[in-house]
Amino acid sequence: MRIEHLARLLEARLAALVPGARLCPLHPPELPELSLWLLDPATAEAGVAPQWVAQLMDAPPFWCLCWGAGQALARHLLDHPDAVAGRTVIDLGSGCGVAGIAAALAGAARVVLCDRDPLALAAGRLNARWNGVRVECAPSLDDALARLASGERTRTLGLAADFRYDPASAPLLLRLAQATGTVWCADAAIAGSTPPQGQPLGRAWLPPFPGAETSPAFADVALWRLTT
Repeated sequence: MRIEHLARLLEARLAALVPGARLCPLHPPELPELSLWLLDPATAEAGVAPQWVAQLMDAPPFWCLCWGAGQALARHLLDHPDAVAGRTVIDLGSGCGVAGIAAALAGAARVVLCDRDPLALAAGRLNARWNGVRVECAPSLDDALARLASGERTRTLGLAADFRYDPASAPLLLRLAQATGTVWCADAAIAGSTPPQGQPLGRAWLPPFPGAETSPAFADVALWRLTT
């Protein structure tokens, strides 16, 4: 499927939630190496009519924004290519695919985007092709781990952005850490402080992109490493 056709299909699904919403390729300010198909800034600035808010909350299209935690992980990967070069990467809760795509650009040998939302996987596939990298897509962590060859887990790096704000996701994060040994994580301040078992990697101030109006807590991002 051609890139433009896939983009228009995703745009149609987004417009079913937010009438008039458009997608367009954009460069996140702190990630000039990447271009991603995201919500048109004009749509973000206009906001969402009240009658559509409830429908959005039922099926939030997280994939149409590049959230601060994903940006922070992507920037960290691009700034530390030696840590990912030649490795397999599983990007858990991949959303628009920004972290996994950054890993591929940094030299990862294999990248698996993992998200339960099929539209997020479609967005990740679109953005990967747009940036000239190859990714695989898995609808569950079980599927992603099943793709690994015998012995491959020892050279696999896990990625997880914005996982701690939802306590129900904690078991998935721990399973990924147990399977790979190391997960690089990024969480907005809305998720709370870094847990004691996490090794801090830094902090960043990165609001969601494009400029949707959100709490400052979404822009204050902590990076940390979870090891088992």
